[in-house]
Amino acid sequence: MDSPEYPATRSLERWFASLYPTRINIVGDFAGRELFILEGDSLLRVAFSDERIDMNGHENFCIPEHANRDNCYKYQLSRACIIQHLRRYAATGPTEGVHSDQISGEDEQATGPGSMPTGRTNSEFQVHEFLTPYSQKFRLYIKRIRPYFILTHDGSTLKHGDNRNLSRIKLQKGVLLGFMRHILSINVTVGLIQEVEFQNSKVFTLIIPASEVIVPTTLTPGIFSHLYESLSQELQTPATGLKAIFEKVNTQAPIRTANINPNLDPSTILHLQSLAMVAKQQATISPEYIAAFILHLVLKRFLSLSQRRISRIGSSGRLGPVFTKADEFLKSLGMCQLTLFGNSGYSHSLISATSGVQSLTGFGLADHIDGRLFKYVLSNLVSIQNVEFPSDILAYYDSLLEAFKDDTGLDISQFGLQHCSSSNVNYPSRCQMPDGEAEDDTTGATHASLRVLPFSNPVFNEHLSYIQLAVDTQLSAQMPTLSPLEKALYESHWHSTRRLDDMRAQGDKLVRIPQKLKWWQLKGNQVALTKMLRYAKNLAGGEINPELIVVKKFDVKVVRNQAKNAEQNQSNRTARAKVGKALNCAQAQASKIEQIKAANEQRISIKNQTKAVASWKSFYRELCVPCETKRRAIVALTGFISKSKEETVTIEARLFKCCLLFEVWKEEYCVSKENKSRGYTLVALIFNEAKLILASPKLTVCIKDALDAIFTLLGFTPLSSPKSFPSPEKVSFILPPPIPSKSVINTKAGKDLKLHDFQLQYCGPYMERNLDPVDDPRVKFKPDGWQIKVLDALDEDKSVFVVAPTSSGKTFIAYYAMEKILRADNDGVLVYIAPTKALVNQIAAELQTRFDKKYKDAHTVWAIHTRDYRINSPQKCQILVTVPHILQIMLLSPALASSWSPRLKRIVLDEVHCIGKADDGVVWEQILLLAPCPIIALSATVGNPVQFHKWLQLTQSTIVRQKPGKGSTSEGIARGVTVELIHHRHRYNDLRKFRYSIAIQHPTNFIDDGTVFKGLDKVPVGTHLGIPNLDDIPRFRFIHPIAALYESDDHLPDDLVLESRDCYTLWCAMVSVQNAKYPVPKGLEPSSASFPEIINKVDVIKWEEALKCILRTWLKDRDSPMAKLLDLLRTKNSNVNIEDASNARGKWEAYSQHFLDTMQLLSDLHKLNALPALLFIYDRETCNRLCKHLVNILEVGENQYRQTNLEWKRKVEEKESFNKAKRRVKIPKKVAADNLEDPRDALDSVSIEYFDPNAPIQEFTLADPSKCSKAELESELQELRLAEIPEVFTRALQRGIGVHHAGIPRPLRECVERLFRKGYLRVVIATGTLSLGINMPCATVVFVTDNVYLTPLNFRQASGRAGRRGFDFLGNVVFHKIPVYKVHRLMNSHLPSLTGHFPTSTTLILRLFILLYGSGNSDHAVASINTLLSQNHISVGLEQINFKEQVMHHVRFSIEYLRRTNLLNASGTPINFANCVANLYYTEPGNLMLNALLHAGVFHRICSQFSTASLSGPESDSVKGDVNRNLMLILAHFFGRIPFTKGADLKALLQRRSSSTVVLAKLPEEALNVIREHNQLTLEIFINYIKTFAEQHPASVPDNTLPFTSTRPSPTPAPESIHLGSNSLPSGSARSCFVSLSGHSDHFTSIDDLLTSCRGDILLESSGIPYIPVDEDIKLNAYLYDFFLHGSVVELEKANGISKSGVWFVLNDFSMVLATVVTCLKNLIIYGPDGDMRLADGENPDLGAGDVLEAKRDVKAAAGEDARTKDSPSNRRQNTALDDSESEFSDDDSDDSASYIEQSGGSNEREQLLKVLKGFVGLQTSFNEKFKAISATKSDRNKGAGRRGKKRLPNLRI
Repeated sequence: MDSPEYPATRSLERWFASLYPTRINIVGDFAGRELFILEGDSLLRVAFSDERIDMNGHENFCIPEHANRDNCYKYQLSRACIIQHLRRYAATGPTEGVHSDQISGEDEQATGPGSMPTGRTNSEFQVHEFLTPYSQKFRLYIKRIRPYFILTHDGSTLKHGDNRNLSRIKLQKGVLLGFMRHILSINVTVGLIQEVEFQNSKVFTLIIPASEVIVPTTLTPGIFSHLYESLSQELQTPATGLKAIFEKVNTQAPIRTANINPNLDPSTILHLQSLAMVAKQQATISPEYIAAFILHLVLKRFLSLSQRRISRIGSSGRLGPVFTKADEFLKSLGMCQLTLFGNSGYSHSLISATSGVQSLTGFGLADHIDGRLFKYVLSNLVSIQNVEFPSDILAYYDSLLEAFKDDTGLDISQFGLQHCSSSNVNYPSRCQMPDGEAEDDTTGATHASLRVLPFSNPVFNEHLSYIQLAVDTQLSAQMPTLSPLEKALYESHWHSTRRLDDMRAQGDKLVRIPQKLKWWQLKGNQVALTKMLRYAKNLAGGEINPELIVVKKFDVKVVRNQAKNAEQNQSNRTARAKVGKALNCAQAQASKIEQIKAANEQRISIKNQTKAVASWKSFYRELCVPCETKRRAIVALTGFISKSKEETVTIEARLFKCCLLFEVWKEEYCVSKENKSRGYTLVALIFNEAKLILASPKLTVCIKDALDAIFTLLGFTPLSSPKSFPSPEKVSFILPPPIPSKSVINTKAGKDLKLHDFQLQYCGPYMERNLDPVDDPRVKFKPDGWQIKVLDALDEDKSVFVVAPTSSGKTFIAYYAMEKILRADNDGVLVYIAPTKALVNQIAAELQTRFDKKYKDAHTVWAIHTRDYRINSPQKCQILVTVPHILQIMLLSPALASSWSPRLKRIVLDEVHCIGKADDGVVWEQILLLAPCPIIALSATVGNPVQFHKWLQLTQSTIVRQKPGKGSTSEGIARGVTVELIHHRHRYNDLRKFRYSIAIQHPTNFIDDGTVFKGLDKVPVGTHLGIPNLDDIPRFRFIHPIAALYESDDHLPDDLVLESRDCYTLWCAMVSVQNAKYPVPKGLEPSSASFPEIINKVDVIKWEEALKCILRTWLKDRDSPMAKLLDLLRTKNSNVNIEDASNARGKWEAYSQHFLDTMQLLSDLHKLNALPALLFIYDRETCNRLCKHLVNILEVGENQYRQTNLEWKRKVEEKESFNKAKRRVKIPKKVAADNLEDPRDALDSVSIEYFDPNAPIQEFTLADPSKCSKAELESELQELRLAEIPEVFTRALQRGIGVHHAGIPRPLRECVERLFRKGYLRVVIATGTLSLGINMPCATVVFVTDNVYLTPLNFRQASGRAGRRGFDFLGNVVFHKIPVYKVHRLMNSHLPSLTGHFPTSTTLILRLFILLYGSGNSDHAVASINTLLSQNHISVGLEQINFKEQVMHHVRFSIEYLRRTNLLNASGTPINFANCVANLYYTEPGNLMLNALLHAGVFHRICSQFSTASLSGPESDSVKGDVNRNLMLILAHFFGRIPFTKGADLKALLQRRSSSTVVLAKLPEEALNVIREHNQLTLEIFINYIKTFAEQHPASVPDNTLPFTSTRPSPTPAPESIHLGSNSLPSGSARSCFVSLSGHSDHFTSIDDLLTSCRGDILLESSGIPYIPVDEDIKLNAYLYDFFLHGSVVELEKANGISKSGVWFVLNDFSMVLATVVTCLKNLIIYGPDGDMRLADGENPDLGAGDVLEAKRDVKAAAGEDARTKDSPSNRRQNTALDDSESEFSDDDSDDSASYIEQSGGSNEREQLLKVLKGFVGLQTSFNEKFKAISATKSDRNKGAGRRGKKRLPNLRI
């Protein structure tokens, strides 16, 4: 069929094909709890496209593509009913939640909440109906609520190549794409609803960010209207003519009918009146049809959903003509009702007339017509008339007949029903449908029950005992047989059940083969230790001096406790005497030590005081007085004060600083009134210093008088002082301060501002921040109250969950716990889990600076263990720093279950909110479920801390552990651990938010043509005193946090924080807009008594909360002054109506394109002293591009400066003359320096000698050269050159710019971290890698460009980096090139709530069995299983529901699956390929598909082409190529799967010229059949699972509640004994009652059918089912297979749509899969299944080829060898940088196990297994060769590094 010609649709399709959507979790990662919109017709289109539904304006494009034209009215009527149903239950005012927006009709009018009737409503959502998206009302609605995104449909069909109703599909697609285009044009992000997938409590779809889309102006609203009109004409049917008949509508008819019978719901009234209209206009309609329809309404009301399950009724046979007429009757009725719905007056009258009867009438419009029930009644009407019905049913039926008669005058009482006195009524058998006319048994038959295989395990039996299953002991004959490959695993001379430790595989003995360390592995460990020491010194700022930890054997506190216990035990006098004596000795010894210590301290204090006084005098005379300006002197004084440790000197230096600050204030700012306000920051500094002086214990009367004089001159009342002063010293001042005197100039700031107002406006950053501080000997600082609670909980051995903002002081918690572990003994272990390897390195380096400990053996204080490297031994350390995956492996390792796991004392989970991530959050969740000890959970961003705390408490309540100091008796066993929640809400440093745009003020650091950079402004020392004030430059526009709210918001974000200036501005604005109804209390005035004289942070917090309480009241009422308040705050800061620089036109557009505006931003930050800065860009490619542009801008500007600046040329000439003179003069070696007359002195050698004309000019570099010497910098750069880092990055480092993200090599990342921490780098461009706990704080955080990953969570994480504690009083957050609406949404968004996963996967169950068996049923293994299976609430977010029974059923049937797939035997012993499957846990379900193919012998037959089983045996290229291609094709189907989207144009993809096949070919037939059989087996097992659970656990609440509106049916349904004869489906308990209404029984046809239609209270996740679809219409990207064929990254990017930045990672992941498979097969061949499992220690995960290559490169670079040196034994022997021990390493990367595998002997089965191994080794070798070719340098990743990659094939969306 040829495609219809619709140019508008084609234009829209081409535009849509150019977009680059990103797949993301829209609920957790993307939007969190933010408001979004569901486009209603798109939602209905997805719902109606489900072919299980029995149905065989905008209202036209909700119709699915498969719908028959004559049935379109059904979808349109359903749509109208659903809209009315939702509106009936929607909120009547603006609320938070989901908005379902319907777009239909022709005129510009809208019905919203204001037109909705009152009644029972749901406040969680609203429904709005707009006639066109181009209407002004729709635009205003979007502007008011500003949704985070809109979910809509792109018009694509469900199946690729579906050509049914092609003309309608094209029109629908055009209309939907037009709507999407319009939404993007008004700056609202779009999500594709048809791509929504539910995975592990997460919701994924494709997102199209509005900020990244260019909307063509050629697509106008007129195109939309044309497409809409064409679609309406396309869907016209003969019944459409009926609309003319029904034009006259009595809008008051519903009210009249409702008055006659007030218990009728809207649906029934609508039916009666449409029946009347049809009967009047079509006299030929038989009364039987009307009576049958009315009776169907009665039964629909009184029958429960389960009673209405009717098998599908056929249209053939004798009833065919009857049902044909019935369809025509329903069509007429439906068209009539559509006309009635289309009349707004009638619709409003209908809803108003029935607003109070919902509780009596069930679903109403949501259950409008039941076609099956109607046809059943019609076909059995005569028989039903002879049935006796209960009186209530009869009365209701009669009332409907009477109502119909009243409307039409037609009497159909001849079809009345008989009365019966009993309610136990059965329909007679004659009511059954004739044979052959019911539906076939494909959906009606029940599935045969699957009897389970025998299973018994003592550990699991305890938890599974109550599950009653049909087990047939006779099934042993049906046990799966071993395949030839599996038989080969159990040859007698291999297999042994002995423990395998350090033995060899010789004869009957089984042992581990000694593995030689590769040269790069051993050298890598040495290099890593050296780097870690350098890292530690970098953190410490110099040499490290760790504290030596000694295990305490004698403690006075312990002795006192023993004495107390002895006093209570009166019978043991000897013990009391001994303890008392020991106590006296301890106290005497302690007293003597304290006396000596006090004397020493006093002597040292006197000595230090004398030195300090001399130092102060020397500093003042030699450094302070000679300063050119007072500002320079103030800077010098500030440096002296920061280093001074003697308070007597410090307080005097502070007074000097106050005097100088006053002089600067007077001279520079008091000359004119206009300039005065700009100097208030200096007055704030004076106030801060005065506050510190008054708090000093060395305060004297003289100092206080001098301070009072300054305050008097400032116009403020002098601050109060302590009641008493110390006695005056002999000399009041060491040096007389320059006391200011009166002046003719008005220096009074207090004349303009009151003291409290001044403090709130200008002194906020300097306020005292400690909250309830108390001295505590346990730590070296003065902790706040919340920190003391943490310390107490840790001392009581409790678990703690701490939620506190970044920089609030939660880091000490982990180190305090570590110190407790180290001091307790030498065996206890604490594991620190970090989400990133960068944070792992930082924590380990911090440990090296803090702690040291001496051990008698090879133990260490700390160790690092990640997937690709280790430092120190993970099993021989006390503090293990690792990532989640490694700890999970170790907890499930059999080899560690008896030795290492029992030593665990505590686990620290930093950034625990990562549990909510879609990719690896399940690993965090499993760790918490398996944790055998107390935990410490830390995070700054948890949206639901109380709920998450409850779940943590539940997980910790099942822990069983031994109490410290107790024996193994019952008294020494502790059950459960208490989890303390400590929630601290306040940052140490406040944050100020700004928008930056050059559209506000043109750039000033560029030459007039706007292309060449003039250089950074020279900023003299002392120019900026105090905090950087970004308001001084108009390009920065301050954003008040409250101004970011929208009028539709009805509450404040939980973590919204206002600094004192924000509170003051807010209070002033509230006072100006208040009215009589909404006043601002007088008690909130700053001058009131609520504030003390000196305001502290805690006082502002209380004031802030009081202001927020008023705001919350205002937000809930639209009549409040809230709108005026928002307008006032926005106008005051002018941050709304400012055009983005990215949207600027003309010459300013070039600034945005080439990042010139970003260079101007950095210049402004430099000028304001607001550097260092972190620039966050959530796209690696853009990070690299920005870095290159900035370097280019600086270099081009510098080159022009060198060519045009005369002063520069003069200095270069002087340098050349100096060098010439230096070469001419020869200085004798043995000439005294004093007697040497050097002619070079004439050239001013002091300034010229160190001048380097080749170095970057200071005006063209952002680096601070004073922080890093040239030698240090050159050493760093040389190491990067050896590591083959691209030159652009080293040039950037020289100019003070660094790049940091996961796509760059580790040496560069570490170098950037070191140089930034030193202070040399002042700009770092990063993705989110620096937002998770990395110690790289800065003065300013800048968000550059919008991105789909710039989410509320990432915003909070990254912005928390601003404000260096100890350096900055305030942090700045700047938004650059980000739309205003996105900025506001980020600021006022809510933190996402943590939701969990379904953690009990099939592979996890298998790993538990391996742990149990491999460890010999160790205590740890048994405890881990008991802990996990005892959880009542196993998933985060589901604490309110007890899913234990379901989880146990799932576990039991997962065991059944493992039994039937030959991975477990009847006793729970893992067999065959179990360990291989377990090691590939991260690829589930691909690992289970691999097992199925291995078991079926598919790989054996593929590899049988090999002529020999020897790994080194020669094979022809054709054989190897054929085997490799077949293996690769199969593996590409199960690992690294990337499916094409439903809307992908596969035909166009295949027509492109490319060496890539793009679309992955089908599986080979044999493999396809094996997977089909596997999937069918899985389906049968899990059907049995849900049916068994449903039968044993009937639903406590009927499955009859609509989830969205919570609507339920009538509370008085008919008795369950009433049934519909043989037409009723068999009683079902597993299928949802709603789905059953379409004729579906408990027979499920697919896994998708099972997941989407099982009973609502049954928890079933796709992640818990081992299944990969192979027959569905899913097309896969062939990127892995294509790369294996051609090895071209360019082709993968061009044809397959894989971004260059992501290629390395996906290929390395697959390389790791191959390495794991090869390693497992080798171990199985050598050790057998038992030995393989018992030897697994969890320490050596396999690496991808890219990881190995990177590790080698790092080692060579660190050793001084060029990374480009060929990796060959000869080259390595020539490398003198490596030590002689390298000769002991293997010369290549081959495995020593090969010699054991090559040994002759064994059966034919063994040769077959060896051939399979040979095939996989060959595939691995071939794949890695191509991979290494593109991984030769990691710079391939650096050329374009975007997180998800944006350069993709236009119409391929991944």
